[in-house]
Amino acid sequence: MKQISSNRKIHGRAFTTVFALALLATACGVGDNSAVSDSTALGVTTTEESTASPSASQLPDTIKIAALSSETGPLAFCGKGEQEGYELAIKEATESGRFANTKFDLTVIDDASTAAGGIAAFTRALDVHPSAIIGVCYGVVWAPIDPKVDENKIPVIWSNVGAADAAKPEYAYRATLSQRSFAGHPAKILADRGIGSVGIVFTPESQTQVDLLAKVIKPALESAGIEILFEEGVKADLQDFSAQIAIVKDRDPDAVVVLNTVAQAISLVSQLRQAGIDSPIYGHSGLATSAYTEALGSDANGTITGTPFHRTFAFKSSVAFVELYRAQFGHDPDFTSAIGYDTMKILFAAIEAAGSAESEAIKVALDSLTSYDGAQGPLTFNADGETEGSGGVIEVVDGAYAFVK
Repeated sequence: MKQISSNRKIHGRAFTTVFALALLATACGVGDNSAVSDSTALGVTTTEESTASPSASQLPDTIKIAALSSETGPLAFCGKGEQEGYELAIKEATESGRFANTKFDLTVIDDASTAAGGIAAFTRALDVHPSAIIGVCYGVVWAPIDPKVDENKIPVIWSNVGAADAAKPEYAYRATLSQRSFAGHPAKILADRGIGSVGIVFTPESQTQVDLLAKVIKPALESAGIEILFEEGVKADLQDFSAQIAIVKDRDPDAVVVLNTVAQAISLVSQLRQAGIDSPIYGHSGLATSAYTEALGSDANGTITGTPFHRTFAFKSSVAFVELYRAQFGHDPDFTSAIGYDTMKILFAAIEAAGSAESEAIKVALDSLTSYDGAQGPLTFNADGETEGSGGVIEVVDGAYAFVK
């Protein structure tokens, strides 16, 4: 467990901002390539003087937030990215003066990238007595926590959880787009390229991937006229895919759908390439990270996936986020950093709207939130607490992801 406080010194360019409420955000279409050089497109306005929100005087000196983060295990890359997003959002909130002298104390608790670790981390988060809880990188970690959310009446904003029912509990919200918004888009692109059949390798232990396969990927493939030759479920800890590769060779699909953890997908794709199988890989958004491309190099070429964020998104708010992130950290963000940033910014918008650090008041404000422009572009929130937006499609070319549409 570690703490990130709002008075923590963070390296990088200093700037002063004023938070906008973000309840009535203006949307900008994908085709808008207007670059922005300040933070106005992120729902914040650059100013020379700090201006406190009228409700800031009602806030306590310190607001506690707990984050469940994969700092160890196969999803550690996600935890690192999310935390950079959190830090950037906290820095903005603190320097803006919008919250007067209130400090944000973020306690980060390692969930070890496992279901058991997730439950343990959630229990420890409750011991912090936070105003809200954020985080979780993967459905395997989320699933056992989900039934416990409403018991404690503390708002939980899931960051990188793509499961279909993640926002179903009364106190649960989702900062990232549901994969239903974008995960099916690559099917049409593959069909247009002449792909007529696929084989599927997935992890039944992940409810996120099971839902994604049944409710998004398979319907998208069917709609695109692509035949499914086989479906192979594998254990989450499997690393030797010789049996699955033998099936791929025997059935000879035009492409392979890979719905596994990033670490497992890296092993599977590497072994496919070593076996001389150079078919396109249709992945999920978890593969849209440098951890995947750096591990595989040119073997990742031909991987195509939907994603909630990519650094080349043309939304004004996405462009603004990339510029701020690069100035702060000196490298490009991936989807984990973008979603971490949006998660914290959505929470801050709710705190400001509520004028309170009380969990119930924050919940009411979250229930009233209808739209937000952030790193992922324009987002809207429906009556069920689900986050909706467009997302995009990216593909690995020459060892790196490039924007497709």
